[in-house]
Amino acid sequence: MEILKRTEVNFWKIARNIHDVTDVMVPASTMKKVLHLLNDGNVNVTVTIPDVERLIIKREKKNGISELQQRYRDDSGSITGRSTTEFNKYDFYSYGSYKEMMKWLRSLARKYPEFVRNISIGKSHEKRSIDGLEIY
Repeated sequence: MEILKRTEVNFWKIARNIHDVTDVMVPASTMKKVLHLLNDGNVNVTVTIPDVERLIIKREKKNGISELQQRYRDDSGSITGRSTTEFNKYDFYSYGSYKEMMKWLRSLARKYPEFVRNISIGKSHEKRSIDGLEIY
């Protein structure tokens, strides 16, 4: 188990007893190495979900989440003289910088002040504000 912890394995369920099942998620970059280690240790391995990201995207499309997100992006109107689409655009399917995420969160609070406000829940180790939204 210690070797697996050093190979970027994300443990979802850890076995508590002999013959229990352990569920893990392994990055594609270390999959072969992890499978090799487990097979060398005579551990029975079953890959249940070969690509978690692909499964999530498939389920979101099936459940209409993509369409809902597109609808939210297509709102029309204006806020402080600018199009609301400028405020609504945020790509949840790509990595966004911290600056982009915070800009989007602040825009939500400006657009929906009756529902949302910006808050700080404390400071990070580096003394930076940990910001978020309060929904009420």
